[in-house]
Order: sequence, then C-alpha cells, then structure tokens
Amino acid sequence: MQKHRILSLASILAMLLIPALAFLLVAQPQLDAAATADQQRLDMEAQITASAAIVAQLKKDSDNLSELNDDLNALRTSIPFKVDSDGYIDGLDALAKLAKVEISSLTVDESRPYIAATPATDPGAGATDANAGGETDGEASEAVTPPVPVSDPAIVTSPLITSDSFVTVPVTVSVEGTFAQVLKFAQGLQSSPRLFLVTDFDVTSLEGGSEMTANIGGFIYVIPKGVEGNPKPISTTVKQMGPAKTDADQEPDPGSTDEPTTP
Repeated sequence: MQKHRILSLASILAMLLIPALAFLLVAQPQLDAAATADQQRLDMEAQITASAAIVAQLKKDSDNLSELNDDLNALRTSIPFKVDSDGYIDGLDALAKLAKVEISSLTVDESRPYIAATPATDPGAGATDANAGGETDGEASEAVTPPVPVSDPAIVTSPLITSDSFVTVPVTVSVEGTFAQVLKFAQGLQSSPRLFLVTDFDVTSLEGGSEMTANIGGFIYVIPKGVEGNPKPISTTVKQMGPAKTDADQEPDPGSTDEPTTP
C-alpha cells in the first residue's frame, strides 16, 4: 500500500515537472527567438522608412539638379577649388579694360593656410600694482595675470573653416588712371564674381596731370575640398558684369529742376 502511494506521488510529480521542463527546454527558447526576430523586424522597418525618406529627398533633389549645379558653379566661381592664377589675371585684365585703367604691376603670392581671427587683448586687464595693498619696497611684487581677450562680436568663426579646408592667396595690383577710373576698378574688384577682400588701398597723384596710381592689396580664397564644380572663367563673368558705376557716373534725375550753370 505504501509502495503504491509512493508511485502515485512520483507520477504526480513527474506530470508536473514534464510540462515545466518542456517549457524551459522547448517553448522558452522559441519565445526568445520570436522576440528577437520581432525586434529585428522593427529595426528593419525603421531602416526601410529612413531609406525611403532619403530616396524621396534624392528624387526631389534630382528634379532640381540643374539649379543645384548652377548654385555650385556660382559658389565655385567665387571661391574655386584651386588658385587658378592665370584665370584670375585674365579677369583682372578684363576688369582693367572695362574701367579704362592700366595695370602697372600685379603680384599673386603663394597660397597660405587660413588662420582664424582672434580677439584683441586688453594689456591693462588683470595687471596688478606692485605697490598695491601697502607693500613696502623690497617686497616681491605680485605676478601679472595674462591679458584678457576683448569681446568682439564682429569676429565670427566656423569649425568647418580650418587651415586644411580654407586657403588665402595674397594679391597686390597697381593701376593708373583718373580718380573715377581707379574707383571703378576698385569697386569692380570687390564686386567681381571671384571673392576679393581689400585690405590695403593707397592712392598717389601723378605729377603733371589728373591721373593717379592706386596700389590695392587683398586676398582671394580657395577651398581645396569638396566638389570642384564647373565655374565660368573670371574674364567671361567680368565682361558680363560690366564695371561698377561711381557717383560721378550717375545719370541726373529727369525730374530735377536744376539747370546746369554756364561759365
């Protein structure tokens, strides 16, 4: 009788353990695999959605590809992929002809890596008086702290513009002509399709006439990274642009009642 009870108890325990073991050994791995597969499906759907958005944007951009190329070429005309000294000299020659000045000298210097501007420092900031605080002669003066940079909101820098991605090229040009002609050339130089930053402008009158010599110095720029593009020659764009008008070239107001004076 006791033996039958033990067998019955063992049978009951076996009936309880077998489903539990089956769940742990068979069902649980399958459930884990199903959960992993479901997560992979969600990740794949997210990737497909992101890829579909990129494809849609590319299709939209492809419709405006010609406009984007025109924008790129205009930007590359302003700041090209390489220095192109010969092309720039041709552009200056075309501008000189339009302004009716004569180029007496021209120098396109070697390119230089870009150096970001730094704020000026106040030499008096942080300095301490050696005799402040009642110090007597012979005592060691206090150390002078480094100058404090002056806040200058006009200085704007970008982490995208570095010495590796931006190059400056010094340019110096001297021209001869009347004041109006020299002014036309200088204005055309600054409004030229090729970006030019004027840093020096010195005018000297020539003896025995109304002509003068102007020495103009500045920088042109190069971005030797990215897409090179297909910019137009500077000489062509300068001819299409025409010289800038000075105040002396402005036409009189047709509504003005002022009559010219006669000698």
